[in-house]
Amino acid sequence: MPQNFLRIHKSFIVNKNRIQSYNNDSVEIDSRILPIGSLLTKTFLPYNTHRKKVNM
Repeated sequence: MPQNFLRIHKSFIVNKNRIQSYNNDSVEIDSRILPIGSLLTKTFLPYNTHRKKVNM
């Protein structure tokens, strides 16, 4: 998988550069809310410490 993509759920792979905001269990991309899989939360959250974390 290219470096700028990240699996956030078994059904979703996203471009890291397109993430607008996130919280502990979802990501916003292009005004769509996508879930973060419970097993992938530990992988996703450390990457996004520089992104805007919001309560959606």
